[in-house]
Amino acid sequence: MRNLYLTGLPGSGKTEVGRLTAELLGYTFVESLEDILGSDFPTASALWQAEGEDGFRFRERVAILRLAHMDSVVVAVSDGALIWENNRVTMNKTGLVVSLLRDPGLIRLNGTDYPTLEDETLQELWEDREELYRNCSRCLVNEGTVQEAAETLAAWMKEENDRFAIDWTQYT
Repeated sequence: MRNLYLTGLPGSGKTEVGRLTAELLGYTFVESLEDILGSDFPTASALWQAEGEDGFRFRERVAILRLAHMDSVVVAVSDGALIWENNRVTMNKTGLVVSLLRDPGLIRLNGTDYPTLEDETLQELWEDREELYRNCSRCLVNEGTVQEAAETLAAWMKEENDRFAIDWTQYT
């Protein structure tokens, strides 16, 4: 089965919607940030401060490569995972990449660690990345319930897996 990669602004619902989608599909849910941080850093800000954005993005690249070798996972990637073209290529080749779109004015961050917002506002981040988000395989405006979003994503993944299914009977 193909993977599902969720991207979008901080607070767009990647984690919450991703967990429920994985549950509906019987997939494993993974947050790429956990893989990026590993046991070396307690927070994204600590990594960002120690290694800068380049160090963070390199670790993110390694995490995406590792996760791309897995099967049947829903991955919530960082808000900047699409910046590097090689990440976009890897994710598109191994799964469905969906951007969760949410109006920056509607997002309420709960004090979670977002190093990309130390120098920019959500609106500025949106303006910088809107084209990357809108050019994903699919976009889902996430302004309904978590259940509605997860059910839509689960249906999209079923279509995606059907599209890539191979009829092995013709080869026997």
